[in-house]
Amino acid sequence: MATTEPGVQAPPPPSPYFEAPPAAPKSWFRRHWKLVTVGAVVALIGVSAAAGGGSKDETSADAPPATEAPATTAAPAPETTAPPATEAPTTAPPATEAPSRDIEGDEDEVDDVGAAVMDAPDLIGVSYIHIPVTNDSSKASTYMIDIAVESADGATQYKTTVAFLNDVQPGQSASAETMIAWGSDGAPADATVRIIEVDRTESF
Repeated sequence: MATTEPGVQAPPPPSPYFEAPPAAPKSWFRRHWKLVTVGAVVALIGVSAAAGGGSKDETSADAPPATEAPATTAAPAPETTAPPATEAPTTAPPATEAPSRDIEGDEDEVDDVGAAVMDAPDLIGVSYIHIPVTNDSSKASTYMIDIAVESADGATQYKTTVAFLNDVQPGQSASAETMIAWGSDGAPADATVRIIEVDRTESF
């Protein structure tokens, strides 16, 4: 136990409760650390966006301007001129017709027979003659037709022959057939066929 000298006052005993010295006040950043963190994040995002935008603009500025493709102009179609129309002749060339001669026989019998047609000679020198016939009578009929082959002007007769057609029914059409044998001489170039006579009889 400590003793004190006479006349000296002893120091007061320590307090049973220790009082810590007052703490130093916190700085503003420490007290508002949340705001500081949010602000830093926002600032970082803004800097990144600005950096990206700047690089895009620079790239666009450095790129050469796009050139438009030249417009193609279609070549004009060549003008076509129609050939001048040729006028038809005012008068047709005269047709060559066989000389007109009367056919012997009754008028209604002659009317049953059409124009004869002769084929060109075949390999053995034979020409076939075809005569269209239509029976306009009321009975079945047989036809005998006399034919002359002569020059176009009728001055020369080359051949004669007869065509027969049997049992032609009323209103029926048929063809009477005959032939001319020219032999090795051949047919004249101007040979024409003329019907001389038509004889129609009732078929039995």
